[in-house]
Amino acid sequence: MIETVLHRLPDYTVDASQSDPYPARGRHFGWSALPTTFTPGLPIGA
Repeated sequence: MIETVLHRLPDYTVDASQSDPYPARGRHFGWSALPTTFTPGLPIGA
């Protein structure tokens, strides 16, 4: 699935400078903010 998403969004980028990770809690990790940019394509199968 990730391969399909990245194929549909070839210019997908993450702005790491604006990312805001959650505090580490054992084995739980994530972000409260992970800004991305991409050029929207035409809908497929909608």
